[in-house]
Amino acid sequence: MNLGVESSISAMDPDTALAALSDLLADYAELQHQIAALIRRQAEAITSGQFQELQALNEALDTVTRRVVTLEPQRVALTRKVVEKYLLPDGPPTLSTLCRAVPSPWRERLEDARDEWMRAASAGQTAARETRRLAEHALRHTRTLLVEFAGRATSASLEPGKPVTIGTLNTIG
Repeated sequence: MNLGVESSISAMDPDTALAALSDLLADYAELQHQIAALIRRQAEAITSGQFQELQALNEALDTVTRRVVTLEPQRVALTRKVVEKYLLPDGPPTLSTLCRAVPSPWRERLEDARDEWMRAASAGQTAARETRRLAEHALRHTRTLLVEFAGRATSASLEPGKPVTIGTLNTIG
């Protein structure tokens, strides 16, 4: 986080920081939804063989992910400012414990933002697992085609992670 943002947060009233934190968590949830949508589109690009589209989606995913990373120091600073006034209950310092520490209506607003963030993150994880499965499947088919094009039998034993040299082609399973 840059020094200007950090100093502006340190000058904030804890209740103003609580409002900003609530808004920031809503932004996090929206970014997580964007990530999930991009990952689902990656799966579509893989299955339809649109590799230029896949590259563009990879770049878009990188941009959104970097945005999430840049927000993290701000989230931490806002949380620290909030707990100056609203002490966390015993237990690990989590968003759930912060939700329990703040009064209504902030509690409900933070809980809603947390829940939406968790739903979006879960959807992204599910989409990522499916996309990985599809990418691994496509890689196996690609490797098989390379072996066939090189004139080797498709019954050749190909071990995942082991290099295979086919003429001048070199691939890893």
